[in-house]
Amino acid sequence: MSKRIFFDMDGTLNKVTDALLDESGKVQVEKIYKEKDFYLNIEPEPNIINMVSELKNSYGNDVELFVLSACELGDPPGFERQKDKWLDKHEIPIKPENRIYVPLNGNKADYIPKGLRDGDILIDDYNKNLEEFRYEYAKAGKKCECIKVVTEHNDRGLGLCGGEKNDLWQGKRVYTDKSAPENIKLLFDTRTPMKDRISKAKQQAQQINTQQRQKSAPFKNKAR
Repeated sequence: MSKRIFFDMDGTLNKVTDALLDESGKVQVEKIYKEKDFYLNIEPEPNIINMVSELKNSYGNDVELFVLSACELGDPPGFERQKDKWLDKHEIPIKPENRIYVPLNGNKADYIPKGLRDGDILIDDYNKNLEEFRYEYAKAGKKCECIKVVTEHNDRGLGLCGGEKNDLWQGKRVYTDKSAPENIKLLFDTRTPMKDRISKAKQQAQQINTQQRQKSAPFKNKAR
């Protein structure tokens, strides 16, 4: 069975943060709605796109590649069509049926075709998406991975691009300033960072199980 790899778009395949910055260096989210064809005009992230192409060319049927991207769905504003056109424009080798668009603030794990399975990988720049995905696969008892895309804007503990202040991602990373072969080597590196061996997601899942057992305990005692 092929390994499924899910690529985020904004901040991963493209430079959305650059497109949102104003002259003072502040992010202006309203640009998404004010500028015509905003998503279509975002600059690509060459090394990550090359990584997708290299995976397609070198691994063939051993991997199945997806886009898993959040945006405001519906027409208007028609952002899904803009994103499709962008992927075609930059010749991203991911077929249309493998392009999945998730509602804003949606949990990406909920939109995985036929649910999570062992070996699934999410590659994303946004800590919230990675944490939610990691929690869901730990809860489901699946062996999946979450890979952080490090750009010039994130992974500094500044609270930018979906990260909490002073809270850096504990897990694997790929980098927009590294070549495709370098990133693929990092992607398939079997070593696991020490801090990620017992993930937050597994701890949370264990806490939920403990709470559920505690709630059921009085009923069991009564039954006796």
